[in-house]
Amino acid sequence: MKTGFTPETNVDKFLRLYAEGKRDFQKINLRKAYLAEADLKGANLEEANLQGAYLFGINLPEVNLRGANLRNADLSEAFLEGANLEEANLQGAYLIGTGLSMANLQGVNLRQARLLEVRDLSMTNLRGANLQNADLDRVNLEKTDLQGVNLMQANLKVARLFDADLSCAKLQDTLLQSAFYNEKTRFPKGFDPVKAGMYLIAPKVKLSQAYLVEALLFEVDMSEVDLSEAQLTEAKLEKANLQGANLKGASLNGADLEDTNLTNADLTGADLGFTYLRNTIIVDAKFQNSYYNRFTKFPSDFDPVSAGMVWVDVDK
Repeated sequence: MKTGFTPETNVDKFLRLYAEGKRDFQKINLRKAYLAEADLKGANLEEANLQGAYLFGINLPEVNLRGANLRNADLSEAFLEGANLEEANLQGAYLIGTGLSMANLQGVNLRQARLLEVRDLSMTNLRGANLQNADLDRVNLEKTDLQGVNLMQANLKVARLFDADLSCAKLQDTLLQSAFYNEKTRFPKGFDPVKAGMYLIAPKVKLSQAYLVEALLFEVDMSEVDLSEAQLTEAKLEKANLQGANLKGASLNGADLEDTNLTNADLTGADLGFTYLRNTIIVDAKFQNSYYNRFTKFPSDFDPVSAGMVWVDVDK
């Protein structure tokens, strides 16, 4: 990031200028500014100094933040979809629940950034970014360009990496346990995803006892997959194909299975407490001795008692 900021700008003056129609704020100095939930659509904040700024819930869709200093800024719940953050400094920034899908993060510095609950980074350009020590737990990185990214010591546990390009990425000491990939995911030469504890998601694979808590498995083809005794608590499985899958003894407590195909699936002894099964296709599925409670949502024509399910009273 370049130096040469203007003197610190009064926040009220900045917002007044924006309200009056000004949009070019290149290199503006808003260090530690309070701009929570401000709507700055269309602003040019290239190389702006927003270090330590409080930007909770700010609306910045498709905004130009190229080269901006956002070190230690709080961008929790901010809307940055499609924004240009190329070469921006987000080291130590708070990105809790931030919307970043389709953003340009090429060359960005996200070292030690907190990306908790940033569920969707799909189709984002992260080429050459520094994500060392970054927390990407359970993040959706589907179709993301991660070529040459520094992911050393980063946390990508249970991350969704379908069709992602990790070629030439730095993966030394990266936590990839229970992250999932498909046959189109590209890895550095010599990298073994199985040894890293990752799961291949494809029809007929064996995932018995797999840890997929809160996993983003919507719209995947997992037909005839062995998920017996797997941990799928609060997993997102909407519109997934689980036809003929083995889910014996699996924990699906709180999982979302709306519009999922469970035709001929075996859920014997599975935990379905709090599970969402409305609009789920359950033709010839087995539910004997599986558990449910008053929070479990079934299709309107489904009778859990006739299916041999066991009621569990959550109020006791």
